[in-house]
Amino acid sequence: LSLVGSEMCIRDSIKVNQKGEVIDCRVDNTTTNTSNECLIENAINYAKNWKFNQNFSSTQRQVGWIEFIYLSQ
Repeated sequence: LSLVGSEMCIRDSIKVNQKGEVIDCRVDNTTTNTSNECLIENAINYAKNWKFNQNFSSTQRQVGWIEFIYLSQ
């Protein structure tokens, strides 16, 4: 990913259960390039409300990430 100018990137590391619900969400500070608490809080809240497809044949928890890019206006 190549960011331009004043774009801010927040990457949340997530864990998803078999129902497709985000059950754990943490900011990945190694790839997040802002310390703006408002943006970070919004990214965490959006990630926690994200719904993925159900998959009861998969392992109990899937690990991944969601990346939010905010553009300065």
